Amino acid sequence: MNLNHPPRINVLYTIASCLSFILVLANHQGYAQCSIGGTVIQAITFPYYETGLSTCGAGNNLNSENVISCGSNNYLNYEEVVIVFTVPHDSLYHITMSYASASWTSLKLYNGCPLVGGAGVCAGNSGGSASERLLAAQLEAGSTYYLVVSRWYEACFTFDLRIDYPLTCPDTDTPGWETITLPFAGNNLTTCGMGNDLTFYNTISCGNTSYLASEEIIYIFEAPTSDFYHFTLSNVSHSWTSMKLYDGCPFLDQEGTCVGQVSGSSNEKILGIDLEQGQTYYLVISRWYDTCF
Repeated sequence: MNLNHPPRINVLYTIASCLSFILVLANHQGYAQCSIGGTVIQAITFPYYETGLSTCGAGNNLNSENVISCGSNNYLNYEEVVIVFTVPHDSLYHITMSYASASWTSLKLYNGCPLVGGAGVCAGNSGGSASERLLAAQLEAGSTYYLVVSRWYEACFTFDLRIDYPLTCPDTDTPGWETITLPFAGNNLTTCGMGNDLTFYNTISCGNTSYLASEEIIYIFEAPTSDFYHFTLSNVSHSWTSMKLYDGCPFLDQEGTCVGQVSGSSNEKILGIDLEQGQTYYLVISRWYDTCF
């Protein structure tokens, strides 16, 4: 499913074979004076989206002694990658790490050089047992930001990284996002091939997030009248299904709200709820396990 991700860009990896550190001379915004060492990637275009990044072989140049405090220092014990970037406007941005190959990962964001003695400050952090995560931060144009990607444990890991404005719901009738009118009845519907755009880290909380781990289908509609409605899921091919209903776009920071949900081990379900005329609702149908239905 295509959410208009920006194309991959070439990134510059600075590598030295016989040195324990690297001095990078770069732009005029302070990057030249911040000699971190290890693998430092300068994201030269915005939005930034890169796949297959890795901490493996990046070195462990940052630690609790030489870095400004920004969340738990336990994530500074092993190899890390540093992404240096600027943003085009003063705005809210989402930094999303996805498809990470290991758990207990961390994102630490600094406005300015993260080294002790510099002028940098912690601008936000996200760390925990999950492998994938999203860090939302209000950023300013003209500032140079340093993003430290690492994990608690020694083993290195690979990941994809996106730095962009918050995701918005795609145009109607994008695959996996279907506009309907009420009353609606559909037979032999499926989540198979619809993709997994909604995840536990980019979606407004609405019941158990484990039901956002596999493919889903989203139905978009307006309530024709203010009334009580039933949403009935029947003749389902698998168990552990879920229906989540949002008033507005379900992505984070899009002003949507969860208005109801039902989930559990049974195949078939009914969600009964009062809706308001003229409001745009998003009904998300998914299941706990990877297998589509």
